[in-house]
Amino acid sequence: MKPVLVIYNPAAGSYNNVKNLRLVWKNSTNITFQRLNAHLARVIKQAARKGCRTVIAVGGDGTVSSVAACLKGTSLSLGIIPAGTLNHFAKDLGIPLELDKAMQTALQGRLQKIDTASVNGQIFINNSSIGLYPHVVQERDKQKSSLGKWPAALVALIKILPSIKKYSVRLTIDGQTYDRVTPFIFVGNNSYHIDAFGFNNRTRLDRGELCVYIVNTSKIARILRVFFRALSGRAEQDRDFEAFRATHVELAVTRHELLVAYDGEVIELRAPLSYKVEPKSLRVLLPR
Repeated sequence: MKPVLVIYNPAAGSYNNVKNLRLVWKNSTNITFQRLNAHLARVIKQAARKGCRTVIAVGGDGTVSSVAACLKGTSLSLGIIPAGTLNHFAKDLGIPLELDKAMQTALQGRLQKIDTASVNGQIFINNSSIGLYPHVVQERDKQKSSLGKWPAALVALIKILPSIKKYSVRLTIDGQTYDRVTPFIFVGNNSYHIDAFGFNNRTRLDRGELCVYIVNTSKIARILRVFFRALSGRAEQDRDFEAFRATHVELAVTRHELLVAYDGEVIELRAPLSYKVEPKSLRVLLPR
C-alpha cells in the first residue's frame, strides 16, 4: 500500500477516533498522522512527493473542508472519517458514520470526482452565506466554550435576530442581473433540499451547479413564516423566498468588506463577491 496521510483536528470531536485509528493501524508503517495546522498545504505536498496518493481527513465539516481545499485539482484522493457534530458532507456522500466502515471506505473505497465551489478564491465544499448567518456564527463562537455549541447558537440567534441588517445587493446570476434587499443569501455547492433541519440532503455533488437561496424580507414574522414553510418542504412557494441554479454568481453590495460564512467558518472578504463552481475538481473515496 502506498503512503497514506491522516489529518486530524485535536480541537474537534476526532480525538478518540484518532486514538482508535492509531491502535488499529499501529503496524502500518506507511500511515502518517498529522495535526491540522496552518502549514497543511505544505505538509500535503511533501507527502505527495514521498508517494502519498490518499489523504484522510478525520473530523467534522471544517476539517474536511480544509483538507479538500488543498486537494482540489490534484491527483490526490480524499478519504473521510466523520468525527464532527453534523458531518453534512460525509452524509451527503453516503460515507458511513461507524468508525470501522468509514476506515474501510477511506482506504479501499471507490473513486469518484465531485464538484467544489469557491468565493473570491476561497474553496468550500458545502455552502457559503452572507447576512444573518455569519453574524450568528461569530456570536456563537464567542460563547460556545462556556455554553457548548448548540446552546451558544440559540443564544446567538436570539441576540442577533432583533437587530437583523439588510443588504442592498445586485446579483448577476449567469449573466442575468437582479436587485434585491435581503438579510440573508445562501450559496450551495450543488442543490440542497430544504426541510425541518435547514438546508440538507444533497443527492448529487457532481452536477456542476450552484444553488442560490435568497430571503427577501427583514421582518422577523415573515422570516419565521419562511422557516415554518420550510418545515413542510414548501419554502420555495413563499413570496419572500427565491431560488436559483447557476454556475457563476456575482454579488455587488454597497459595503466594501463583508462577513462571509463558508463551511462553518467566518472570514471578511472584499466586495464584490464572485462565486464559481469547480466541476469534478475533487477526488473522493466512497463506499463500494
